[in-house]
Amino acid sequence: MTREQERIRTLFDQLISAPRKAFPDRREKFDVPNDTRAIVITIVVLFGIRLAVAAATPLSSDECLYWMWSKSLAAGYLDHPPVTPILIRLGTGLFGDTSFGVRSIGVFISLPATWAVWRSAVILFKDEKIGAGAALFFTLSLPVAAGSIVMTPDNPSLAATVLLLLCLAKLLDTGRREWWLAIGVAFGVGMLSKYTTLFFSVSILIWVLTVPELRHWLRTPWPWISGVIAFALFSPTLLWNFQHGWASMLYQYDRLVIREWTLRFLGDFLASQVGMATPPIFVLGFMGLIGLLRRDAGSLGARVLLMVMGWPLFLYFVWHTFHERVHGNWPEPLYPAFVVAAAVAACSVKWSGVWRSIAYWSRRSAVPVGIGCAAVIYLQAVFGIVPLGSIDPTARALGAGWPELGAAMDECPRDEHPVRPGRGGRPVHDAGIGADGSPDAKTGGARHV
Repeated sequence: MTREQERIRTLFDQLISAPRKAFPDRREKFDVPNDTRAIVITIVVLFGIRLAVAAATPLSSDECLYWMWSKSLAAGYLDHPPVTPILIRLGTGLFGDTSFGVRSIGVFISLPATWAVWRSAVILFKDEKIGAGAALFFTLSLPVAAGSIVMTPDNPSLAATVLLLLCLAKLLDTGRREWWLAIGVAFGVGMLSKYTTLFFSVSILIWVLTVPELRHWLRTPWPWISGVIAFALFSPTLLWNFQHGWASMLYQYDRLVIREWTLRFLGDFLASQVGMATPPIFVLGFMGLIGLLRRDAGSLGARVLLMVMGWPLFLYFVWHTFHERVHGNWPEPLYPAFVVAAAVAACSVKWSGVWRSIAYWSRRSAVPVGIGCAAVIYLQAVFGIVPLGSIDPTARALGAGWPELGAAMDECPRDEHPVRPGRGGRPVHDAGIGADGSPDAKTGGARHV
């Protein structure tokens, strides 16, 4: 080894050891109960509550737009791929043109997605406690607690990301080439759900290059076959874009255009992610990432997989805040890996000193805080307990207030319906919502122009 190589290696070792110096190695075992049955019951009960809330709350304008798309299925649409309208078409075919019909499939897929998070964590870290904790944290985080109720592209995108994580974990665990085929399917479904999935191609490449035991795959046809499968699944949407002047691609590309540089969106983005994870789970997730960097749990392949499933996309959104606002729901694909890291911090890493106390209280408060946040959202959406008016976030996400507006507008003559420009240039009025808060199957298409 040359002197220059030794100097580079020394510098690398110093960088790796920095987190260990910040978080001392002398630590006591962090006691965590393993009540799997209670966790399963909690997950199932919360799933049932989400089904009830999905039926009880009216649709938002976005959901009504996707419902209208579902009446004319296509391989693509202006701002999103086609999976969301397809799932809505399936749900309304089973349960009718109601709020529950529109949202039902989105809520249903959250349950197998939770199971997939559980299994991914167990496969990666060989510990059922970590799997159970990851599934519980996943259920309590707002992308599932609130997001699974709202039928938007984030919903199937999150489920596809969990499936992708599970397939990658199985590849690492078994070394079987067949899992590359499943990875291609999961990636393709993710691309048909939301274009954000494309970032995970970079994540997978970094993972394979970083973990020595995985590099041999690049000399085989299997990763490339996986890519062909993903491309084949996504090709109808590509063809639709080609036939429509690349409308959807250009719509999304416009978000990359830098019109100004600013710092005013960064704080808003970071605060929104603390809220989306809920504060205790966010703290545990951050500590888990530190623990993985310190090599406190799991194999190199497991640690790197969680890192690459989060950091590239997170850093992109941080960069994006320097020229445009990042909505809180955009980084939702980060959360499957993040909640696994949170479970590692709560159930595996042996913290000491002040970090032991922080981990203990974060773990103790995760369930009550998560349930409390969800309860506030549900009660506000269903009953409008606090009259927030136009700043009420449940009005956009869960359609709070739409039934009253729909009833008032149903009393107006058709040619007197007020219409005003809305977010993204869309007109905002009753968006095809009837007085009961469900899609207006008779007039929705005529009203939402």
